[in-house]
Amino acid sequence: MGSLIHAFYQQQAQINGGKMDRFALASDAKGYAMAAWDGSSLKMFELAKRYTLADNFFHAAFGGSFLNHFWLVCACTPVYPNAPEKIVAKLDSNGTMVQDGFVTPDGYAVNTLEPIGGPHEHKTKPERLLPVQTLPTIGDRLAEKGVSWAWYSGGWNEAECDRHL
Repeated sequence: MGSLIHAFYQQQAQINGGKMDRFALASDAKGYAMAAWDGSSLKMFELAKRYTLADNFFHAAFGGSFLNHFWLVCACTPVYPNAPEKIVAKLDSNGTMVQDGFVTPDGYAVNTLEPIGGPHEHKTKPERLLPVQTLPTIGDRLAEKGVSWAWYSGGWNEAECDRHL
């Protein structure tokens, strides 16, 4: 079994107005959300006994890492103006999701899309490529104030390599 769904509208349904009681119901994995495993054979187990690992996880936006990465670097939600209809979520009159999508009806990209400029897999459908974003980042804000900064990240070469498979 893979990772539980971590998407924009589904997470709001799971949180259920703060009751935090629909993680099994509003999931693609149902009871998997309530499962438990013996992790004593994992390499991290000894560290977990000595340290707190991911005791509390806080994030800025509903959903998964895609949107939260944007909030990490620019405290913003990416936009996808005039997104193709087939990737736009459909909501009922109460704002409840009727059909999932990558983009909200008002044009915000909230679920995982790939950057149009790469890296992305060569077989990624064109509508799943997020347009170039121009919103200011924390780096832009620091540079405006004359503060020196750098961003370090790993895996770019591997990501570029995968792009050409």
